[in-house]
Amino acid sequence: MIGAYFAKPDWHSQDYWWDAYATPNRNNNYLISNHPEKWDRFKDFTHAQIEELVGGDYGDIDILWLDGGWVRKERDYDRPRWGRQWKGEQDIDMPRLAKIVRGHQPGMLMVDRSIPGPYENYATPERGVPEIQLTTPWESCITLGNDWGYVPTDVYKSPAQVVHI
Repeated sequence: MIGAYFAKPDWHSQDYWWDAYATPNRNNNYLISNHPEKWDRFKDFTHAQIEELVGGDYGDIDILWLDGGWVRKERDYDRPRWGRQWKGEQDIDMPRLAKIVRGHQPGMLMVDRSIPGPYENYATPERGVPEIQLTTPWESCITLGNDWGYVPTDVYKSPAQVVHI
C-alpha cells in the first residue's frame, strides 16, 4: 500500500504563517477574523495541493495521512487551551477537501490526525500503544527518539525497546 503524508499547516505559505507577525510557534500567527481573505486563499491553496496529489500523475494512493490536528473547526476547549495564542478557528473545510479526495480515489483511507469524526478512518494515538484496547482501527505514532524531527542531541530507543513496543 502507498500512503501520503500531508501537513495541513504550511509555514512556507504567507497565507498560513505570515512573517509580518513572526512567532516562534507552529500555529497560524494572525487573527483570521481580521484577514479572512488570507485564510480563504490558504484553504484554496491547500485544496489545490490535495487535488494535485490525488488527481494528478502520482497514481493510486491508499492512505492520505493529514497532520496538524489544530487546523480544523473550533472545539469548545480551544480558546482556553490556546490562551493568547488563539488566532481563530482554522477551519480548512474538510467536507470540501474530502469531496476532492473521494472524487478522485473513492476507496482511499483518510486520517485527519486527532480529529475523531467522518474524516478519521482510524485513530492515531501518539508516543505509545494505548493502555486499553481501542474499539476502532488504529496505528500508533511513535518516534525512535524523543522528537518528531532531527535533533542532534536526541536520545534514541534501544532496539529492544523498539521491538517491545
